[in-house]
Amino acid sequence: MIFYLLFSSSSVYGQQDSISDWQEQVLSLIDADSFSEASYGRLMEMLGDLELNRSDTIFPVRIRQNIILSSNACLNIREGYHNVTADKIADGKAYRGDMWNHTVRYKLQYGKEWAAGLALDKDAGEKFRHRFPSFDSYSGYLSYSPIPAAMKQGRRFRLAKAIVGNYRLRLGSGLILNQSFSLGKNIQSDAFMTSGTTVSPHSSTDQYNRMQGAVADVRMGKVSVIPFVSYKLIDASVSEDTITSIPTDGYHRTIGETRKRNAASVFNTGLHLSFAGNWYNIGANLLYTRFSHIFYRPIRAYNINYFRGQELLQGSIDYHARRFGFELRGETAFDQSLNLATVNQISHTIGEDWKAALSYRYFSRQYQQLYASTVSESSSMQGEQGATLTLTGSPLPYWLMTLSADYFHFATVQYGFDQAFSCFDTRISAQYAKRNLNMRLTYRLKSKKDISHSLDAVVSYLFFDALKLKTQVRCKVFVPYYDKASEDKVFEDRGSEDKAAAGSRAAETSAVEAPKFGYAVAQAIAWQREGHPLSAELQGCWFNAPDYKTRLYLSEKNVLYGFSIPMLYGKGIRASCTASYHIGQHLVAELKYALYHYLDRDHISSGLQQIWGQNQYNLWLQLRVKL
Repeated sequence: MIFYLLFSSSSVYGQQDSISDWQEQVLSLIDADSFSEASYGRLMEMLGDLELNRSDTIFPVRIRQNIILSSNACLNIREGYHNVTADKIADGKAYRGDMWNHTVRYKLQYGKEWAAGLALDKDAGEKFRHRFPSFDSYSGYLSYSPIPAAMKQGRRFRLAKAIVGNYRLRLGSGLILNQSFSLGKNIQSDAFMTSGTTVSPHSSTDQYNRMQGAVADVRMGKVSVIPFVSYKLIDASVSEDTITSIPTDGYHRTIGETRKRNAASVFNTGLHLSFAGNWYNIGANLLYTRFSHIFYRPIRAYNINYFRGQELLQGSIDYHARRFGFELRGETAFDQSLNLATVNQISHTIGEDWKAALSYRYFSRQYQQLYASTVSESSSMQGEQGATLTLTGSPLPYWLMTLSADYFHFATVQYGFDQAFSCFDTRISAQYAKRNLNMRLTYRLKSKKDISHSLDAVVSYLFFDALKLKTQVRCKVFVPYYDKASEDKVFEDRGSEDKAAAGSRAAETSAVEAPKFGYAVAQAIAWQREGHPLSAELQGCWFNAPDYKTRLYLSEKNVLYGFSIPMLYGKGIRASCTASYHIGQHLVAELKYALYHYLDRDHISSGLQQIWGQNQYNLWLQLRVKL
């Protein structure tokens, strides 16, 4: 799955008081049908890079400090922690550390120009290291961003931003590099094509999606020059001086995972050059990547054209123009073999209440990239072309409607598909917001050989400016792809089979291909009064989703940076309780307890993560200090 709806760290949803509603916004945007468990975990890591603290301060001091201490754990004894011995650890059959995840975040702000940050993390199953700073991973940065008055606009040469340490970059529309926070394919908003290069500090515990080095934004009149350089150690499977895979989860829980730790390195450097005219912006981007070893992943039918080698050079041109009521934006990129990739969009405001956008994307079969993230159905960004039409507006007061349709075609074999095919993805969404009442209804139809119908409804109401009720209903119908030609060939090859056996075979096939239906109903009650130190929320959910293909996602409040968008499949109950208490003006203590109770199984998960029994219990603890 490719993430491409871009948000800055100063997102409008970044208020802790409305974190539950914010996560509902995230849920309405992610492409759940394409969510793998790995991409789900990566999303949780990337969410941690959002700056969710309020911008206002208690005292008008020049130096501000924030410290966040967090711990969470699954309270069940997973298989990896059961009867741990030295032999089991050596054989990779047990975790090396305890079941707790610990995180420390520190941020220092000096005035409005200088900032420094540090993030320390130890995942569940990892052990503390013997050397300082003991945590399994750590990252830090020092940034300088002068306010406009300090930039002295009259000067032709000035420094707009500089970061040393860990940082994130987005070049253009993301065809060659995009490390900004982004979500799944969102065809209901034209914001997915946000163009323009951005530079931001890296403040999350994500160990892969970041640069490590230095970057600067230098302005010379209407010209902006952003050079950057990065060198970092990466986890890798190395065999005979060749990288065969690059894990991105950052786990070092077992002996096998620990052997991959910092086994290779990667060097990145490049340049962004842009010119801002009166009604247009145009930029040029260059990215050079070199690994310490040759990267040669095993060949599969779907990854024949993936990058293999030791170095990759990419370049692109991006643009953004507004003229005569139209807005045009996009990017065209080439790799070192001159393979092409392009994304383009034109949008126009119709009257005062409606906006239409049409976008087109094309990725050649051999286009190669390592850090790209843009509008794409497939993460490989190869052999794909598609067009998206979006219409957004307000037909009535307090109502917002979105209609969107995406048609795309794959000319090459993709993961899970053995031939070229065409697909479509449509969505209709209606939202009503007035005073204390907020409602949203979304229907989505997606055909990617298999067909899925999704219906999401959310209603929230605020009583007495303190008590909030929120009801969520989510449904999904999954219709497996039926290849009649293949079935006819099976019966043709078995021509001697009697009619009774043939009938049994047909009934069996019909049962396998039957549509599957999943649903979830959740009710939450929250209490929060302005000025009161205590806030709390209780939520319960009943779900019945037969398998992973009918999985559903639930928005659920959590502690700050403890993002939780539970994935539901199977049959059971989900319940959670979250509480936050302000201790004076400088301390905030938060707690969350959540459980699953399954009715269709006697164990949960598999491998070292397996839990014996029907119940799973999770606990989050957090202390925030503002100085």
